Amino acid sequence: MTSSTFLGLIHNAALLLALCLLYEMFGFRLRQSRNVPVQMVAGLILGGIGITIMLTPWNFGSGVVFDTRSVLLVVTGFFLGTVPTCIAMAMTGAYRVFLGGSGAGMGVTVILLSGLTGLVWRHLRPGRGTPGLVELYLMGIAAHLLMLAATTLLPAHIRGEVLASIAVPVMSIYPLTTAILGNLLVRSEKRRRGEEELRQSEERYRHLVENANSIILRIDGSGRILFANPFASAFFGYDMEELLQRHVVGTIVPAIDSRGVNLRAVVDDIFSNPGEYRLYENENIRKDGSSVWVSWTNSAICDPSGQVSEVLAVGNDISERKRAEEALKESERNFRSLFASLKDMLFVAGNNGRLLTGNDALRQTLGYDQGQLSTMPLEELFAVDSREEVRHLLQPQNRGQGDERLLPLVTRNGAVIPAATVLWSGMWNGQPCVYGACRDRRRELEAERRFEQLFRHNPALMALTRESDGTFADVNDAWLRATGYRREEVIGKTSRQLDLFVSQDEQEEAAKILRETGSIADVELTIRGRDGSPLQGLFFGERIGSGENSHFLTVMLDISERKRMEKERLELETRLQTAHKMEALGTLAGGIAHDFNNILGAIIGYAEMLRDDSPAGSPAYNDSDQVLKAGMRAKELVRQILAFSRQSSFEKVALQPGPIVEEAVKLLRASLPATIVIVEDIENDCGPVLADPTHLHQIVMNLGTNAFHAMEGGGGVLEVRLGRVSQTEELRGDVGRLAAGDYVRLSIADSGDGIAPEVRQRIFDPYFTTKEVGKGTGLGLATVQGIVAEYGGAVVCDSVLGQGTTFHVYLPASGAVAQVEEERDVAEVAGGEHILLVDDEPILADLGRAMLQRAGYRVTSRTSSLEALSAFQNQPELYDLVITDQTMPGMTGIDLARRLLQLRPGLPIILSTGYGNALSEERVRAMGLAGFAMKPLVKKDIVTLIRQVLAKRGR
Repeated sequence: MTSSTFLGLIHNAALLLALCLLYEMFGFRLRQSRNVPVQMVAGLILGGIGITIMLTPWNFGSGVVFDTRSVLLVVTGFFLGTVPTCIAMAMTGAYRVFLGGSGAGMGVTVILLSGLTGLVWRHLRPGRGTPGLVELYLMGIAAHLLMLAATTLLPAHIRGEVLASIAVPVMSIYPLTTAILGNLLVRSEKRRRGEEELRQSEERYRHLVENANSIILRIDGSGRILFANPFASAFFGYDMEELLQRHVVGTIVPAIDSRGVNLRAVVDDIFSNPGEYRLYENENIRKDGSSVWVSWTNSAICDPSGQVSEVLAVGNDISERKRAEEALKESERNFRSLFASLKDMLFVAGNNGRLLTGNDALRQTLGYDQGQLSTMPLEELFAVDSREEVRHLLQPQNRGQGDERLLPLVTRNGAVIPAATVLWSGMWNGQPCVYGACRDRRRELEAERRFEQLFRHNPALMALTRESDGTFADVNDAWLRATGYRREEVIGKTSRQLDLFVSQDEQEEAAKILRETGSIADVELTIRGRDGSPLQGLFFGERIGSGENSHFLTVMLDISERKRMEKERLELETRLQTAHKMEALGTLAGGIAHDFNNILGAIIGYAEMLRDDSPAGSPAYNDSDQVLKAGMRAKELVRQILAFSRQSSFEKVALQPGPIVEEAVKLLRASLPATIVIVEDIENDCGPVLADPTHLHQIVMNLGTNAFHAMEGGGGVLEVRLGRVSQTEELRGDVGRLAAGDYVRLSIADSGDGIAPEVRQRIFDPYFTTKEVGKGTGLGLATVQGIVAEYGGAVVCDSVLGQGTTFHVYLPASGAVAQVEEERDVAEVAGGEHILLVDDEPILADLGRAMLQRAGYRVTSRTSSLEALSAFQNQPELYDLVITDQTMPGMTGIDLARRLLQLRPGLPIILSTGYGNALSEERVRAMGLAGFAMKPLVKKDIVTLIRQVLAKRGR
């Protein structure tokens, strides 16, 4: 063994350490990965290091070399594991084979033994902790003893020499190198692990700070914000750039808060006395100016000299807590204020039954002061007879049930006060207690006494019923008087058991509302008295009491008399409205009659002239004759309208009703559809009767029209019968109000649906109708009844639902002889006199002139009363007679007549009008006029009137 051997091995070991340090600097992290490709890269790098150190070996001889690859491989196997070690062994083993020589076998064997030693030691080492120098050194010794043992693979002639030369250097240098290299790697691993842990710790701290739901700030000694987490910037409403480097005062802290605290001084003092402000609550402000409360945890950060350089402030929003605290304080203040001010007597007692406090009402009512109450047992507040029950109620299991007990109180001077008491458990100043409330019942008892008097003697009908079962608990005297019951017959029974209400459904509906809402008002119901007589009442009701003591107090105002008066009032109003309608209708009818008379006058006049000009029996003669008949009927209808409006009167004449009924039926048949068949049974000689022909015509038309409407939907049979009957007992049963005697009965029947009984009661009411709008006014039957009643007759309706309706009209028969109209030849009586005809309607003026000229008169016509006056003034003696219309513009007929009579007294003047307007023949004659004629003027009537007037004047 020579020094060169030591130096060679030391140089090789130093190269190994240098290369491993270089690897550790750039590639040690690769060892930490369990990824196979990464481990393979690590194996390649370590294999390269092994080959590098094999390039500078210590040569013992030709083909025999020694280097520190064994140290590398044993450390690789121990620290890096199987994959990198196998790759490194393969590379270095291949390279050793490549070098060749007599030591190649030993070299490859040493490579295998070194790597396997590290791997085996890795898996069989006794502990899993960090290896120390001793363990690493022993592993190096074990590996290199195996290396020395591998020298047996050398050629025999050099085996002993090699072993003797290398044993000491190898065992001196290689185990130590193994320990140094291993310890280097262990320390490097510890350092890197510490760095990683520090990095992870910093990462966790950063993540915690950035995601914390708390405000985190770092503030320097001048009070400026150095750091703020995202929550802080969002909480105060600033962007991060806006918040940093700003002074806390004026940014997130007001200089003076709402309590008057100088927060600027507090911020300055934190850096001088950080311990005083470790936990601190103060008011803060946001960017929008809103105020928030924050609880701060402040920690001082010191520089190396121990001076406070920064403050770490962690804050949490406590605004809700502050508001809750303020609300709690306010609630406590309100409770104490309420406790002291309530009119009910309140007290608080401990669980031991001793009083703690009482409110003003308790002290004033009982005469104690607070000091006296604080020394008293609770039971002494109550009357002696009630104290046992009070002690029972003080037991915890008997409190808080909400039951009110009637426990009299006793005052300091011994007076007993009736009271209702409730006890319940609670807390007072953090300790369990008993709360109590007492209600002074003196006024209540007085009110009950007064209520009893008011209830008993009230003139209104009052009843008290239990809500639970609806039975009567009490009724007052007025109720008993009105219904006729005795009290014992009512108490304990329900209204249904008494069959009290006429309409049970209405009563149940009112009771339902009373139960659901607790009250009713202005509900009209009808009850029965004990004798069954009805009483109409206006009901009011209210729920009184609660729970099992809940009752309904009902008050009934007897409105039977008021209802009767209201009914009479409504009937009077209806009659008045009807009268107003009739008056308005009369005014309208009169106006229509005036205009219609002018039109009708032209029709009748020209029809008369046409008939006079036509040969008898010719079509023109017959047609004009029919026009005249219709015109005369229309004339009579106009006269009826005027009578209806009280502007004209009708004259009853003895007539046979048969021909008039037949004529009306003919007109009716023309207006009916083919689906309705008319059956006639008319006695032409059943009369006579005293009546107006137009009235009879109107009766037939109205009743016939009603029958048509009853059958309009499906057709049917309309029967018209006319005959003479006598008022017998049988007839008296139907129309008993008729006097005894003979009657003409007109019966008009339909096969329609009939009339319901409730409708039949109103069919003769004016303006009542069941027809659609436009098909009836409700005046038809009322008019028929009015006409028949005026004649002393009666109208009877006989109707059965589904079987049709029959109206019977009874008119008294007359013993007079029926008048027969005679045709007169009016032309023979004309005397050629000169007549002044005045009418503002040109067509009537022309018609009158033509009509009178045909009758043999000379006629001058004027359409203006003023023109007529002027013409008369010029030649007053020229005219023998004047016929003037009444209604004319400028000057009425009456005024014109007065002026003419002033010019020529005794002048025969005939006044004509189509609108009576309170004019009558008597009034006209009283004014000095010779005659009065109603329009339309018929030739024979006006000519006859002219001859009569002229005859009286001696002409």
